[in-house]
Amino acid sequence: MSLRPSIKSAAKTAIRSMLPLPARKRLCVLISRMKWLKEGRRNWWPTELLSDFAEKDINGYHKFLWANHLSYAATYEPALRFGEENMKESRRLFFSDLQGLIERMGIDPSREIESVFELGCSLGYQLRHIETNLFPNASILEGLDIDRYAIESGKKHLGGLGSKIELYCSDMESFEGVTGAKVYDIIICSGVLMYLSHDPAARLVGRMLKHTGKILAFAGL
Repeated sequence: MSLRPSIKSAAKTAIRSMLPLPARKRLCVLISRMKWLKEGRRNWWPTELLSDFAEKDINGYHKFLWANHLSYAATYEPALRFGEENMKESRRLFFSDLQGLIERMGIDPSREIESVFELGCSLGYQLRHIETNLFPNASILEGLDIDRYAIESGKKHLGGLGSKIELYCSDMESFEGVTGAKVYDIIICSGVLMYLSHDPAARLVGRMLKHTGKILAFAGL
């Protein structure tokens, strides 16, 4: 019988017990910069080193991963996300349903949608799809995400395309610092609320509604 799995488990437990959480967070960020490690291994470490953090504060855990472009967040790169060929089928269905709803409301999506805001926009690749395929007349296309790496990478990519999309880096719970009192025709929040527990998610929905003129659209697990 191999003892390797039990040795690995004991080693991980020892590291978690010996190093305080702030030190383990710094270690996760350091490991993510070791490009000589295979991507899968770099993405694996935060899950293992911070499992106790996830158990105690799941909201804080996910926020830390997104803010530092770690684990699942590291898969968000322009070459892997922008373009119709990279859009997931679930998102195709989401946008098709959204367009259908708008038309049933008697609104022409190609002419009458002027402003869109996306909460949790990452690189802005969904906003780009909206800009080029759904609402070509929209003059305001804005997005916010806590992942600074994704925001900066997205800005650079979109700038090269001549896009009018504006991206901002901020905690989604502080999004009103970016929007101010503005009201948008459509606010989109896809694949975001599942990273929050019930009460913070409910509060965020209530605040988004205050800034929604026509439709607040969600997608997720």
